[in-house]
Amino acid sequence: MREIFLVSRRIWARKSHSVALVTVAREIWPDEPHEAAQKDTDARWTLKIGGKIRYRPDGTPLPQVVLPVFGYKSHIAIDRRFGFIRESAVTSAAQPDGRMLSRRVSTQNSSSEVWADSAYRSQTNEKWLASRMLVSRIHGSVLNFVCEWHSG
Repeated sequence: MREIFLVSRRIWARKSHSVALVTVAREIWPDEPHEAAQKDTDARWTLKIGGKIRYRPDGTPLPQVVLPVFGYKSHIAIDRRFGFIRESAVTSAAQPDGRMLSRRVSTQNSSSEVWADSAYRSQTNEKWLASRMLVSRIHGSVLNFVCEWHSG
């Protein structure tokens, strides 16, 4: 049985110019078209909020780190057995990962398991996979741990 891995890879280039959630080069340099022409106008700014939540000694959470990023994400469906790329897409960094799952997973593959990182985990994606009789192996999915616990 073959399995599909869905990988969200972020390709970022940091900039020191104005940061907004969705900003294109033409908006950053409206009076300098030659400057904007040298930039990738399809890439977008987004904010990466992450890291482990840390707590103060009194139990209150510390603020999380927020990193501005500019660039793209690659979404790739790989045949686990042979390592072939079966589906791929490149989106701006501002595109949510979870929305790409149904566009990358092919039901024509012989695999019934779909592996993905936690960015693809949502009730919508879990229902979509179940409706196509695919087994969710999305990282961090509670269903994965319950199924493995009962079968082990």
